[in-house]
Amino acid sequence: SILIVQLDHIGDAVLSMPMLRALREGFPKASIDVLASQSNREIFETCPHVRRVHVSHDNWLSREPHTRVYIGEALRLTRSIRPFRYDVGIDARGDFLVALVLWLAGIPRRLGWACGGGGFLLTDVASWEPSRHETESRRAVLEPLGIRTAFTQPELFPSWADSYHVRESLAALPDLRLPLIVVHVGAGTKAKRWPSNHLAELVERLVQELVGSVILVGDSADQPLGRTLSRGCPPVIDWTGSLTLMQMAALLGEADLFIGTDSGPALI
Repeated sequence: SILIVQLDHIGDAVLSMPMLRALREGFPKASIDVLASQSNREIFETCPHVRRVHVSHDNWLSREPHTRVYIGEALRLTRSIRPFRYDVGIDARGDFLVALVLWLAGIPRRLGWACGGGGFLLTDVASWEPSRHETESRRAVLEPLGIRTAFTQPELFPSWADSYHVRESLAALPDLRLPLIVVHVGAGTKAKRWPSNHLAELVERLVQELVGSVILVGDSADQPLGRTLSRGCPPVIDWTGSLTLMQMAALLGEADLFIGTDSGPALI
């Protein structure tokens, strides 16, 4: 039985998806579980390679400082996963508290990196190379298990219901034009956000030069910006705050062009 810990954000979770396929192919009879965050749980819950998803609702990697819980949550997670008696625990990020949880839970084999300061709590430590692509770093973590094949591209698994919802919603749009362009207007941190006036200019040029329909996506915090950008411009459709993560993935599967910043949807 194998536990992968991914307590951070959407983009990081997407980058870990090839790990799950590689583990399933390398250990076809293994039970593969994930300890996820509230923000990325949906990615793993729809993955056919995963048996069970444990969820940390508030932990030390939250983007909102006032919601971060450190030692208390680490101890709670330890108590919750210890009864499953995992054989292998994998820290997909390189985090001291994650390594501590794996050690306190009594998992005999613990894989990860020493870069977060928890290398002494692990049994197998991969070499950290900052210039290496993140998917290659994740592959290096699995090498002690005998998995050395090249990783596939990250993949997500929207349900039939998610795809149906998106297709029906698109079909209900009046005067939908092609190409279909999806613009993600938000980002995980303020530093990654485009200025709103730049986004407005971008959307205007997309409508004028590509003569397509533009769908704006983002979470509920992006709704005021979505309303502003779509106001008075029928080819621009505001779907900010109205899609689940897997519905957004299904929408991107229908799109001809996606534009976004350094955020999870850019990897989807």
